[in-house]
Amino acid sequence: MASPVVVSAQKTPPDAEQTQKKKNDGGWFSWITNLFGGGKDESEAQPEELGESDAYKELTKDELNFEFIRMSKQHNHDSMAQLLRLGANINAKNRQGRTALIDAARSGEVETAQWLIRRGASVNAKDMYDGTALLYASREGHRDMVNLLVLNGARRQFN
Repeated sequence: MASPVVVSAQKTPPDAEQTQKKKNDGGWFSWITNLFGGGKDESEAQPEELGESDAYKELTKDELNFEFIRMSKQHNHDSMAQLLRLGANINAKNRQGRTALIDAARSGEVETAQWLIRRGASVNAKDMYDGTALLYASREGHRDMVNLLVLNGARRQFN
């Protein structure tokens, strides 16, 4: 007679078993652990994000330009530089015809405007309403921006 084969199953410790049961029961413990991010197991972990360069390499020229303007509004100079290296146009325009410099001037973001000007952004570009960075900066009362633009060749427009 053959002796029976004994297969030992690894038993989880009682505390872990109770914790897992509470996580799965949908009760208050589950709610609290999910609230603080403890309810996810490793199989639900988010995949690592692609490096920006990998994500940007797949973009078309128009998408690079759109992303450049978007990153300029977030003042993300590292991403802006990367997008320029990949072929984005520093003077690209959005649907209203505004460049990243015009947007920076409108919001008074002097540091981003300086960054753009140092890299060759046109200080006299016009949007679809004939507005320039200088016009918007002066309308919004951004004196430091007006000074920066004038010192870098912005011309006052006459209608």
